[in-house]
Amino acid sequence: MLAGRLDVTQPAISKLEHSEGVRVPTLRQYLEALGARLELVVVFDDEGRRVPIHLGRNNAT
Repeated sequence: MLAGRLDVTQPAISKLEHSEGVRVPTLRQYLEALGARLELVVVFDDEGRRVPIHLGRNNAT
């Protein structure tokens, strides 16, 4: 169960899933528990340019 992997209660998972403001480290932990990783990209629509954002620890693969 996801709550067990994150060492939190099921109501805490529900609160996270329904929140409109989730901190990046919290989202990263949630996704890692699901077997995924978080990648952030800034998109400049007027230039068609995409720039990856690296926050906190190094997530290079």
